[in-house]
Amino acid sequence: MLPHHSAVPPALRPIVLLARTRDILPVAQLADLLASFTPPVNAAGPEWSDLCSALDAYDQAA
Repeated sequence: MLPHHSAVPPALRPIVLLARTRDILPVAQLADLLASFTPPVNAAGPEWSDLCSALDAYDQAA
């Protein structure tokens, strides 16, 4: 089996994983997890929204 190559840099994988699972996590838990990053990520902020939108568009194009 060939090794899997991820397009996501290792440092960004946790945040991308949260973005991909945002629909199954309780809102409060997601907000707490995002707040634990340094610097914290605002679940209501435009950066989070932009990341989620970009991942959705990528998934639809794939």
